[in-house]
Amino acid sequence: MVIGTDEEETRPGVHRRSALFRFTTDDGETIETVSSAQTWPGPRVGALIPVTYDPEHPWEAERTGVLVFKLWMMPFTFALGVLFLVLTVRELL
Repeated sequence: MVIGTDEEETRPGVHRRSALFRFTTDDGETIETVSSAQTWPGPRVGALIPVTYDPEHPWEAERTGVLVFKLWMMPFTFALGVLFLVLTVRELL
């Protein structure tokens, strides 16, 4: 369940908002943690969200789908970085 938002100003005028959520592990331990996904305006407090976690490290839990999305985006982000690097080197030569 989303219990709030974690808001951080990354630079003047730019805010990062992530879900602060609470869940109960299969062992009955209650965990509160912050998602690494940054959204605006952020999830609605009280919303039920699916969570994925490693039973050995439940404090590193994440909203279901966030890790898959990041893995899916990684090749595109890497390719874009290489493209910018190549274009910069070509301009300098």
